[in-house]
Amino acid sequence: DGCGYMKIAKELNSGNVPCPSEYKRIQGSKFKTNGGRQTSKIWNDSVIRQILTNRVYIGDLVQGKTTTISYKNKKRKHVPEADYIVAEHTHDAIVDSAVWEAVSSMMENRKRAEKTTGERHIFAGKIVCAECGSCMWKMSYRLKDGRYAYLKCKATKCSDFICDNKQSIRFDAVLLAVQTELKKLFKQHFDLKKVDKNTLLFSKKTENSDTRKQIEDRILKQNLNIKQLYKDKLDGIIDYEIYCSIYKDIKAELAFLQNQLSEMKQSKQIDTSALSKRMEAFSDRYMPDAYAVSCLIDKIEIGKPQGDSRTITIFWKL
Repeated sequence: DGCGYMKIAKELNSGNVPCPSEYKRIQGSKFKTNGGRQTSKIWNDSVIRQILTNRVYIGDLVQGKTTTISYKNKKRKHVPEADYIVAEHTHDAIVDSAVWEAVSSMMENRKRAEKTTGERHIFAGKIVCAECGSCMWKMSYRLKDGRYAYLKCKATKCSDFICDNKQSIRFDAVLLAVQTELKKLFKQHFDLKKVDKNTLLFSKKTENSDTRKQIEDRILKQNLNIKQLYKDKLDGIIDYEIYCSIYKDIKAELAFLQNQLSEMKQSKQIDTSALSKRMEAFSDRYMPDAYAVSCLIDKIEIGKPQGDSRTITIFWKL
């Protein structure tokens, strides 16, 4: 009938038709995917699209959709569709090939240009509905003063009765909440004294480490020279006058080297007030990026509105 993915999903959910993963669970299978996570219990646009584009239903076997990056790295990456390995008519078809081709043609004609950049937002795969556990999908609305991004429970997109968390939430509100909590964590765990001892002096220590070793090696060598000089005097190799002259020069150099080494070993107090102000300004202005979110956050749950408030729960990676 020319229905879109979402309308088909809504019709199936309204008719209480179990989606493929839910059907497997009903049959007793402990089916999981996506890195071991439990799959959705309802039909959605992604499932419909996968079914309508899967050649297995017309009797073809498709392999080689993914491959490893290298023999050393087992992480898999997607392969271009043109490079798929297709074996036709390997089993009985449950969908007529003519029908499948007609549907493929209709889907191709329905494609439209991407309105956004096509880039994933920084919370992609991390934000879920606190009521039903479905992912929150990002959308945008144009208002009088510009276009704004929102997040909404994906279950409400696929069905009208599965989830009560129907109201969207501004994307920038979630971003501000995460930024505020990160700021609190930063101030809680940032220890300026440790930075003073370990970091601020690190570059200075690195620069001086080679020089210090050279001085220490020179002091050791000159002390050995004094012992050898005294032995040569006792053996009559040099007379007393030469011994005194050389000994005086060596002792003068040793005094100079010892003074240098003493100055290098003295730890000077560093004024950290300016650094403290800069770090505080940094924490106030810091905006989290995708890498920080990936490293620090396991998931973010968005609850349904309670009056004028709404609960945003951040689960940190511990």
